[in-house]
Amino acid sequence: MAQSAEFKARAKEADRKRKLAAWAERKLRCPRAFGFEKDGEYLSVEFNRENGERVIAEYRRIGWARPPADLARDLIRRLNTVPVAVSYPYPRGERPDNRGSR
Repeated sequence: MAQSAEFKARAKEADRKRKLAAWAERKLRCPRAFGFEKDGEYLSVEFNRENGERVIAEYRRIGWARPPADLARDLIRRLNTVPVAVSYPYPRGERPDNRGSR
């Protein structure tokens, strides 16, 4: 009986060490953000690849997959507002009243 308890304790300790080693390996491969600029517009990330190569990448935000709620509300409000009038400059001599007088 004592031998099986000792065997279980060794097996449990070996399993714990295996899980800890697997966690440490995953932890090294997980991306780690280490640099933020302009409120997250630029981001620097580092991680290890499967072959052990250390990679450092820099990202720039160019848009959102889902915008912030306050910005989305403001955009929807602006898009739902119909313009009262639209005007634009005509090229010289191209006013609608004298278009055919060349």
